[in-house]
Amino acid sequence: MSYAAVVETVSAYLASIPAIRPVRVAVDGRTACGKSTFARALVAQLAERGRSALHTTIDGFHNPRSVRYARGRLSAEGYYRDARDLPAVRRELLDPLGPGGSRQIRTEIFDLAADAALNRLPVQVSGDIVLIVDGTFLGRPELSDAWDVHLFLRTSRDMARARGVARDERAGSETDQVKSSYDLRYLPAFDLYLSEANPEAEADILIDLEDFSSPRIIRMPASVK
Repeated sequence: MSYAAVVETVSAYLASIPAIRPVRVAVDGRTACGKSTFARALVAQLAERGRSALHTTIDGFHNPRSVRYARGRLSAEGYYRDARDLPAVRRELLDPLGPGGSRQIRTEIFDLAADAALNRLPVQVSGDIVLIVDGTFLGRPELSDAWDVHLFLRTSRDMARARGVARDERAGSETDQVKSSYDLRYLPAFDLYLSEANPEAEADILIDLEDFSSPRIIRMPASVK
């Protein structure tokens, strides 16, 4: 199955969910596995189907550096447990789109580069919007019951590392520093996630994205129409 066909199949399922309230979709997976690209492709396909959709990322909800690195700059446990403000993700982004929610959301509350809070006003979204959020660890217990659809992109440790190192090198990062970050922080943190939350088993939609040219849908619900 081609990448485009997989995106089309998943978007068709999302578009089939009755537009009686917002639909909150997690696009979960390893660091650098291809989550943001997949999420953006879903939004484009949903737009073609006439369904209102918005893409954002959990990266707008980082904790301050003092919290993120309290266990050490390369701590895997620190990345897993301390990198992001999960209560704020619920409060500002997900719960307002749940049953009885205000539909007023903030898609980011923190400027990572400046290590400073953002004080932007909430925005009102439509009652039929499909919110697509990409990020790591989205199936953690603190968030799991706030998703209407949990999509997991499965890739191996080695493939995610190769993609991540290549991406960060293109952005100008030092190769040795990038490799250390993946080997000591990102990859072991995801191992913690797999052992504690078992997201592959819990996800509503499971896609193997080891090969961009030939992804495979492992599991997904039937259309709800």
